[in-house]
Amino acid sequence: MTAPSFAVELILSPHAAHDALAASPQYLAAHPLSTNIFNTALDYALRTSDASKSPAENSPDGIPPTVWILVRASAADQPPSTPSSPTADRIVGAAFHSGTGHPPNLCPMPPGAAAAVADRLSDALRHQTPGTLGPIKGATGHPASAAEFASRWCDLHRAEVSSRGSSSALSLVPRKVKGLVVYVMTSPPAAVPHPRGGGRLRPPANLSTTYDLPWLVTSARAFQDERHLPAVRDDILAAGFARSIEERRVAVWEDDAGKPVGMAVYRAPAGVARISRIGPVYTPPEERRKGFAAAVVASCVRMAFADGGAEMVMLLADDADAGANALYTGAGFKRDEDGDSVEIAFANE
Repeated sequence: MTAPSFAVELILSPHAAHDALAASPQYLAAHPLSTNIFNTALDYALRTSDASKSPAENSPDGIPPTVWILVRASAADQPPSTPSSPTADRIVGAAFHSGTGHPPNLCPMPPGAAAAVADRLSDALRHQTPGTLGPIKGATGHPASAAEFASRWCDLHRAEVSSRGSSSALSLVPRKVKGLVVYVMTSPPAAVPHPRGGGRLRPPANLSTTYDLPWLVTSARAFQDERHLPAVRDDILAAGFARSIEERRVAVWEDDAGKPVGMAVYRAPAGVARISRIGPVYTPPEERRKGFAAAVVASCVRMAFADGGAEMVMLLADDADAGANALYTGAGFKRDEDGDSVEIAFANE
């Protein structure tokens, strides 16, 4: 039996990616949780980009445009029960690679498809105009897809080092950084728990880019540092939070003196399942263990259902973070392994 063949498309226009997926809707519908990050990223790009401008013009200065990656299997490789398209092979995988420093995020795909994505991106990087694609330093997303991509990418790198006759014995190896587990909630909590530290939800309509935005950006930066995430430029963080404030998707908990002590953001519901993802969630270290995180998460979930129109809310937690996992199960979230994710970094061997 011959190995399946895959065609990998690299698309710079979110509108073109959306149109291609709309013509083959079965793929995203079959994987609502594990494609949520892809879905919400694409939805945000559609809402914030101008279709009349080029991808480079829609990207912040100095940031390569996001690459939307679609994987198709030839009709001959699909099972007999799979309806065929009269004009194109079916989409069986998706991924995206932003220029902000985050590794490619890979959704579920058949064995061999993620390796094909690595081959295609490697070829594109070798032949690209400088600055078109951001550097690739790891992989995230569906555990099997990310692992296959990472293994293939490191194999390609080793072959490249060898072909250059390097005597430094440098090569890349994939190393798992963390596992991320998914929690879901299908209805809002009946009430917001009253924290031991007191305080209240700052009304989302009262949040301002003048007063609240600097604290939100600082909190997001601290969140990235604590979790060893790729650093995103402050102006990009500010633009994202400004949009979230405008759309009233930010929950800020303040103490009795009016000082902000916790924040959470929900993403606009995406996909046919209308799933909204909560994140980031952050409480400054000196304000922890006072109940602020539980209060701001519950508030944010209620906002996502009531104001955002979500039919399900999900969030991701580090599987090694016992405190976060206890917080979310205590808040009424349920584990759902279908959406579990992984982060892999490349390291010198």
